[in-house]
Amino acid sequence: TNETLLAGAQDNGTHFVEGAASGANSTTDVYGGDGAYCFIDKEGEYMIVSYVYNTYSRLDLPYTGASVSIDNDDATGDFINIAELDDNLDILYTNGKGQSSNSRTAINVYKNIKTASPAKTLLSSSILTNDITTLKVSPYTTASSKLFVGLSNGNILKITSANSGPSYSNITGNLSVAGSISDIQFGANEDEIMVTFHNYGVDSIWFTENGGTTWANKEGDFPDIPVKAI
Repeated sequence: TNETLLAGAQDNGTHFVEGAASGANSTTDVYGGDGAYCFIDKEGEYMIVSYVYNTYSRLDLPYTGASVSIDNDDATGDFINIAELDDNLDILYTNGKGQSSNSRTAINVYKNIKTASPAKTLLSSSILTNDITTLKVSPYTTASSKLFVGLSNGNILKITSANSGPSYSNITGNLSVAGSISDIQFGANEDEIMVTFHNYGVDSIWFTENGGTTWANKEGDFPDIPVKAI
């Protein structure tokens, strides 16, 4: 079947293709400025688009051009800001750290994103100490959000019930890599986790089959380059 595609392009807006066919397709520029993290709800009810920092909007599907602002905050987050959608619960998670040097690292939680009035709360913890470099919601926990957080110091945190009554734990285990976590992905279950690092001169690809108690190096003979995704 033909695909529905959404792509954020820095300096070039966010482009949408509904029913993409093989070969070249025309696109609709659905959101201007610097295109960044974007998502399509797996039920096909809406899209999330973003501009720089914590600027996000919802566009309903089928696409009509109408939009609802989720946030318009240029005082928190990074220029191209990390974000993750839990589309089981329709909750958006983003890097909510302030831009001043002494701001505490935090995660924005946006609920009611399918309504005209999305609501924002904040997650913070004493172990959430470094800049957020990736966010990933487990696809295996659907009644609540189990959020995995990669940090710039190489640590990996797990936030159970991130949507309500969060519990924080560090699952870095035996990982000791001088680099930022660039990606977190899951295997056949929630205990099988793959992570990558973006730095030179380090082992960049790791895997756990016990939820982060122990990690195994899967670098092999992969070239010494920063790894962005797996």
